[in-house]
Amino acid sequence: MCACGIFYVILTTKKHQIYLHALLRENTFLHIYMSGMITECELWGRNSVFVNREELYKYMEWERLESKYLVDNEFIKIRQDKVKLPDGALIDDFFVIEKKNVSLIVAIDEEKRIILKDEYRYPIDKHLIELPGGTFDVGETEPLKVAKRELLEETGYSADEWELLFTNYDYPTKEANHVSIYLAKNIKQISGQQLDMGEDIKYNFVHLKEAVSMCMDNTICVNGTVAAILKTARIYGV
Repeated sequence: MCACGIFYVILTTKKHQIYLHALLRENTFLHIYMSGMITECELWGRNSVFVNREELYKYMEWERLESKYLVDNEFIKIRQDKVKLPDGALIDDFFVIEKKNVSLIVAIDEEKRIILKDEYRYPIDKHLIELPGGTFDVGETEPLKVAKRELLEETGYSADEWELLFTNYDYPTKEANHVSIYLAKNIKQISGQQLDMGEDIKYNFVHLKEAVSMCMDNTICVNGTVAAILKTARIYGV
């Protein structure tokens, strides 16, 4: 047993599998471990085991036993997996959604104004304010190439300077795609919009400070757009 402030952990081994049991108070063991407060911890169970961060992650992974696609087309794939949890429990119907990866763009001018678009989203039957961006085409693998194409198609603007802000996930509980967000500087308009069928996009320039306020009052309510605007505001000291 290891007492490390706000938790206790008991580790037991059986047939080369490790079962982790945590008595929690105000936080979870994983969050504490990932924060860097603890890098190694000696745990006693039936056998004495020395665990580092990488080993702990391995013990907590799920094992895929079976898999089949219920939907499989160029737009989306829905997979049903049978999985085995670290404690040996089985889930027969864990569903995973494989969507196309996405690139978003914070296009900013010399006056610290960014491009925001207004676009109707049929699944929720609402107009939303978002950053320019879109999904990868079939065969595309380079997020920067996608970002440059989407900015040009949706707004007619290009940029001389590009910086990757971050790559993250929308809903990793069920979805497997990632979102890459770029900062585009020294922007200039070189053409008109080149919209796809079904797209009706209106865009405007909004000062970064106002965009932050729109995030805070929920006028902007799309997660990737909110995260990108707030990160950009931190960079520019807004």
